[in-house]
Amino acid sequence: MKKILKPKGISNSEILSEIYALMDLDHPHIIQLSRMYDGDKFLYIVSELCNGPSLYQRIADGPMSEQEQGRALRHILKAVQCCHSRYMGHYDIKPENFMYAEPDLYVLKMIDLGMASHFMNETSDLKGSHRYMAPEMFRGVYGPEADIWSCSVMMFEMATRSNMIPSAVPNSSVGSLVCDQKWVNGKRDHLKSSGVSDNYISLIQQMLRIDRHMRINAKTALSHPYIVQTYKEDDAPSEESANALQVIRTMVTMFLNFASETVFVRAVLLVTVHIAGYITVETRAHRRAYAVLDRMGVGEISEEAIEAALAEHGLEIPGNLHEAFSAVALHNGYITYSDFLAATLPRALRCREDLCQRVFSLLDRNGDGVIDSDDLESIFLSRDEQGSRSYTRLCRNAMEEAAGTSHAPKLKFDGFLQLVLGGRKVIPKKPFKTNTGY
Repeated sequence: MKKILKPKGISNSEILSEIYALMDLDHPHIIQLSRMYDGDKFLYIVSELCNGPSLYQRIADGPMSEQEQGRALRHILKAVQCCHSRYMGHYDIKPENFMYAEPDLYVLKMIDLGMASHFMNETSDLKGSHRYMAPEMFRGVYGPEADIWSCSVMMFEMATRSNMIPSAVPNSSVGSLVCDQKWVNGKRDHLKSSGVSDNYISLIQQMLRIDRHMRINAKTALSHPYIVQTYKEDDAPSEESANALQVIRTMVTMFLNFASETVFVRAVLLVTVHIAGYITVETRAHRRAYAVLDRMGVGEISEEAIEAALAEHGLEIPGNLHEAFSAVALHNGYITYSDFLAATLPRALRCREDLCQRVFSLLDRNGDGVIDSDDLESIFLSRDEQGSRSYTRLCRNAMEEAAGTSHAPKLKFDGFLQLVLGGRKVIPKKPFKTNTGY
């Protein structure tokens, strides 16, 4: 949980609008912000837990192989691409703001979006950490190119284990230094003599440019041979890659099954994902499958992207793919990360009695032992939506469908459990095993 003092001079609605925008970033490489509590002076934000070290700590611990550096950069660029695809910049890209999900040092997540905002031009605000700020940021220009510069600074630091901007340089001098073409050229030359590959040099040369218009964007960087090579090593035949491909082979059937569920059950499965889907061993293959389908890292997949991924892996495109995709793609023609996990949620999680109990307790907002439409409104609707008759009617309809009655529809836990099980056998309580996957 993070406690944030509300900034002065900004309305409460503006603050909440920014936070809700951040909570909508549903991506494998961005920490999940699950809840927000609005106090008088402070905001309290609850997020997913990462158990590994920060990238800053990893760099300090010892040299990183080029494969490890490339994988870390790939995850960073995917998180950045997700922000940019929503017309937002991070504006504080640095090693301290990325953390490994687990001690295995595989999956890297963007953990701090406190500086994130929509693109801006000619603003008087100065945001970010000086040693990672792009030249144009010192002139008040905040576009997607600024994050790419910051990523290239991190590339330099991963390769050399030293600061690109010497610690002796005061913050007041950084702006003029990063605008010095001779100095930037010297940093590139330093990398050439450090033993990194030609592909590494090629990529950083396209990112570490003073002229923001000459920098490549995140999407292009993710297609660079240096990044593509990291996929080849990570996607080598293994039990994990085989399990992910099996999820992809069966996803159409799972999509159609998900679409046949009641609205209430689909909502329950989404809540289950937010509680356990991002972190448990049971969904590891599912999370890797999503990464395979979302090659560009935008945090949402289209039917066209699925077809391309199937073709790339030599898999046949099912004849009913369009029907299955349309049944799940409820977000402007795309399937989000949480939608995919909910639609393919393994029985090992769906039928866990203790997990169902946790979901029930969360949905039973007033703690009276039953779930009714008032609980659904409190959980799923914003304050503005709670005042809309059409939105409240949706919750009422979902509750009536689940309870099988229009007269005071509600569910106790036994009825809730049977509805979620859908005829499946319940799995008794057992310890959670966390692993955040891909």
